[in-house]
Amino acid sequence: MSKTLFNNLPIEKKSSFIKKKFISKSFFQKKISNGKSSKKFSINKYSEIFRDEINRLLLDKRIIDKNYELEKIHKYIGKSLKNYNFNNGVNKLSQLFYKNDIRFDNIYLSFIKHLSENFFKFPFYFQETPTIRLQCPGGSNSNHYPRYHNDIAYGHPFEEINIWLPLTYINKIEKHAFRVMNLTETNRIVKSFNYNLDNLMKRTINESKINFKYNKISPKVRTNFGEMFLFDSRCLHSAEPITIQTRVSIDIRIVPVSEYKSLNYKHQGTGKRKILFEPGKCYSRKIFSKKL
Repeated sequence: MSKTLFNNLPIEKKSSFIKKKFISKSFFQKKISNGKSSKKFSINKYSEIFRDEINRLLLDKRIIDKNYELEKIHKYIGKSLKNYNFNNGVNKLSQLFYKNDIRFDNIYLSFIKHLSENFFKFPFYFQETPTIRLQCPGGSNSNHYPRYHNDIAYGHPFEEINIWLPLTYINKIEKHAFRVMNLTETNRIVKSFNYNLDNLMKRTINESKINFKYNKISPKVRTNFGEMFLFDSRCLHSAEPITIQTRVSIDIRIVPVSEYKSLNYKHQGTGKRKILFEPGKCYSRKIFSKKL
């Protein structure tokens, strides 16, 4: 029997389900973070590998003509590549990394296998293509940020786990220009909107004041190069305008197979692609599982 698409639910039913999910403990809290909103792991080897790969791809895509420190890439690329699309907050440079080559894909698979063998003692689906972000100083529409959201508001299932890897070194002043609110504060805010994420997103998209208000209760992410930062998919988070150095990072979403199989609804992205969060669509059909 085909599951109902979550996006199509009446708002009352959708809000009721969101409330239920927010007041219960997630798989992430129970199995990975010991009840907390986030957790860090050391992955030093892969941070170096991915950093080298981004530089290689910048050359292969003819964006730069020789290797530069990733933190200084903005000094050597055209201004148009730095400009953000106001609707989705993605600049043209990042869009050039939506599709990469077999070498990078194989390294990515190797990393996912590494996660399975060393950190996650459960089978999981993972994002087929990781999201590579290259945030640069000097791009137009940087006033898009901060804009608080969580991936659930864009159609992702609650059961996902967010993985964030910085591939550039932390800046003393701006850190990574990335903030994540904890679950307690997030729940308080979502509750104030009667668990209507659509209304919350309308406010954060259209009212800059509310975003700067949320900045005050959302600490800057201080993950060092060589670490990965995991956080609960319910947490509100946002990038900030970056002014000092380029920040390169990778976003990956995984979902435990057990959680995926027990999903109440089908989930679909609200973006241009309208991608389904299913194996063979957003997620790879491959499953890695450490043998216990």
